[in-house]
Order: sequence, then C-alpha cells, then structure tokens
Amino acid sequence: MGATQWAGITLAAPVAAEDIASLYRDQLVEEQSVVWDERLGAVRALRRRRLGAVVLTEEGISNPEQQLVTTALLQGICQAGLKTLHFTPELTQWLTRIAWLKQLEGSDSDWPDLSEETLLQTLGTWLGPFVSGMTTLNAVTRMDMSTPLHAMLTYEQHARLDRLAPTHITVPSGSRLRLDYSLSGPPVLAVRLQEMFGCQETPRVAGGHIPVMLHLLSPAKRPMQVTQDLGGFWKRAYQEVRKELRGRYPKHHWPEDPLSAIPTAKVKRRNDAG
Repeated sequence: MGATQWAGITLAAPVAAEDIASLYRDQLVEEQSVVWDERLGAVRALRRRRLGAVVLTEEGISNPEQQLVTTALLQGICQAGLKTLHFTPELTQWLTRIAWLKQLEGSDSDWPDLSEETLLQTLGTWLGPFVSGMTTLNAVTRMDMSTPLHAMLTYEQHARLDRLAPTHITVPSGSRLRLDYSLSGPPVLAVRLQEMFGCQETPRVAGGHIPVMLHLLSPAKRPMQVTQDLGGFWKRAYQEVRKELRGRYPKHHWPEDPLSAIPTAKVKRRNDAG
C-alpha cells in the first residue's frame, strides 16, 4: 500500500506536562496574542505555551496592552466595513456636504477626503482614540460617529461648511426647509410652489455661486416643476402649471401674477378660487 498523509495511532502513552517541560525545555515557546475573533465579534487576548504546532496550554489575559486591543478592534471594524457603524441620516448628509464642496472646489480644495475608502484606510487616526477601552464590535456600533468625524474639521472649517453648504434655507413664506445634497448635481430644495410667490431669484449656496435645484411642489407635495431658474419659470411655465393646479386644487389661491402675491406656507383651502 502507498503512503498516506495521515497515519493512524495504534499505541500511545500519556506524557505529563512536567516531562514535556523537562525534555523539551529549549523548544517550548511562550507567546501572547491579541487578535480579532470574527466569530465572537470581539477582541481575544491569549497566552499560549506550545511545542512546535502543539498548543500545550492556553489562557485568557485579563489586562492586555491597550494599544494592541485597539489595533485588533480596528482590524475587526475594517473587516466588517463602515456599514456596520452608526451613521445617522444627518451625519451622512454632513459627509456629503463636505464631499460636494471638495468636488466643487477641485484640486485646490482643503476639505479632507472623507470617502468610505479613505475612512477605512485611516480608522486608526480618526476612530482609534474614541474606541480605547472597547473590545467588541457591538460596543462600537452603539457609538454616534458624529463626534469622531466632526473632530476631523477645524473650527474654521465647521463655520465655512455651514456658510457655504447650509443644511437649510429659509424661503419667502418663512419656512426653514432642508436642502438635500448629492455628488450628482446641485443641492435640491423641495418647496411648495405657493411658498415661493414674490421671489424672483433662485436661492443660492456656495457663497452665491450655485443656484439650488428647486422642486416646486403642489399643496399635496407632488412635484410640479424642477428648475434652477425661478424667474424663468414664472415667465415661461407658470401659467400652464397654474391651469393644472387650479383644476386639481380649485379652493387654493393661484394668482395670475405670482411675483406680486404673498407667499404662504398654509395648506388650508380658501373659499375663493383665486
């Protein structure tokens, strides 16, 4: 018969640990390891004594070096991906606002690269100091990522971000409405058409350089027109839109001259058709 990789043991005798220590003292290896256990979703700190590949003893370490624990934890987070962390919708928009400005300003921009790829590559820099003392992925996922990420901007950058890429815009009716940022175009402002009466110019961001994309809505918040040229909409398209709105919402006020009308956020219907 040919040789096989594995051979069966037909006769064996126990060897005491003391005998191994005496016979193979020079070959015994004692080592400590702090590793990420993907199955447990936690850092494991172990002390092992082995002879070659044979582990003779293994026990947990109660007080491993903290930097080694943090390094192993960050490796686990990197394996799991940023999707496992707690990014609120507000924080996601915060990241998008920065990316939008960075894209707008081009190669001269001083905004940090906060893309998913870069954040994963720099976990130790921005997240490491905030997870010291943690040992499980579950503990990290309960964190609000706003604190470590906001710390990556200077005070001046925070102020500039709010000035150039504001989260909200106050429209003529007095409503303060949220802007929706993306990297595919200008920020979107969804607003009821009636709230823009009397306004000739499209609201702008980025220091007045970029007009927002207006999604002009019906009283039921259905989009009626999408435009970056509000003045042009009043001149060229409003009358046709007005006909449709008067048919759908006859008890609302649809003035013939929208620029002389008073903007309103009220959705309560009027008794007159207007």
